Amino acid sequence: MALVIGNNSYSDVPVLSKARADAQSIGIKLNELGFTVTTALDQDRRGLNKKISEFTARLEPGDAALVFFAGHGVEIDGENYLLPTDIAAPSAGGSDFVKSESIALSDLLDRVSKTGARSAVVIIDACRNNPFELVKGRSIGTTRGLGRIAAPQGTFVIFSAGAGQLALDRLNLRSQPQVQCRQILRSPALLAPRRPSTAFWNAIRAARTNTRTRVPCNCGKA
Repeated sequence: MALVIGNNSYSDVPVLSKARADAQSIGIKLNELGFTVTTALDQDRRGLNKKISEFTARLEPGDAALVFFAGHGVEIDGENYLLPTDIAAPSAGGSDFVKSESIALSDLLDRVSKTGARSAVVIIDACRNNPFELVKGRSIGTTRGLGRIAAPQGTFVIFSAGAGQLALDRLNLRSQPQVQCRQILRSPALLAPRRPSTAFWNAIRAARTNTRTRVPCNCGKA
């Protein structure tokens, strides 16, 4: 089972150009691998929560789950937040507002873990410039990139750049995050492992090596 999210059309923060197309490409590849794919494009907060709830409701104990998110994200007080398209740019210091109007990555991981899914792979392509960095006064969130996390047991979390580093939105038609993801998805271990798999981690290492011209992905594991 897979949930694939791509947000380009933000209403109050910088619009992205490739998140939606990357999500669609990843969705096609997952279909080829035999996943049942739920695709969610340009989702506001209510729509994003609804898609996540529908996805976790379909997961059963023993399932293999994959979540892909491409869009804006921000780290605030050690937590990573995924931003829906209707996120409003708050006034200076309005970090609590951003927290309440976004999806906390740790909460998303916990929701998937509680379904009893055998294994989960979560790929986050949201390591861009802080969309709130132009707010006057005290800044909201870190300046760039996302932070490291402690994932639940059995969950693999892959970022498109290292902690505090950037993955640019406008590279070329074969953007690095998408190239990395496609190489990782070729691994048969994606569907099979009951424990962290050597084959799966070899696929991640190969993706990092073959795309070393940009910042390598940051792969966190439980």
